[in-house]
Amino acid sequence: MSDAVAVQPYRIIEREAGGQVKITVQHDMILYPDYIQTHAHAFPIVDVYDISCRRLGGNDAILYLHTNQGVFPYKVNIDPSLFIAAFHAQKQRQ
Repeated sequence: MSDAVAVQPYRIIEREAGGQVKITVQHDMILYPDYIQTHAHAFPIVDVYDISCRRLGGNDAILYLHTNQGVFPYKVNIDPSLFIAAFHAQKQRQ
């Protein structure tokens, strides 16, 4: 991960067998020079049109990746401003 430009933690809620128990799992969204990696996807920078954020209150927010495959939401509780700025800087270099 030495060539990572920025890292943004995000959370997902997973259900245990039977759907009764919810577990919150933290993952990292990693911005590399040419792509963004999440736990389930790798998005080439050229396929990401924008990143936006909607505040929910307190520290919680939804970070949206706007891509050529649709919009992907990620729940965050750490301010994503630096990650978004790093993305825009990388996008300008493309």
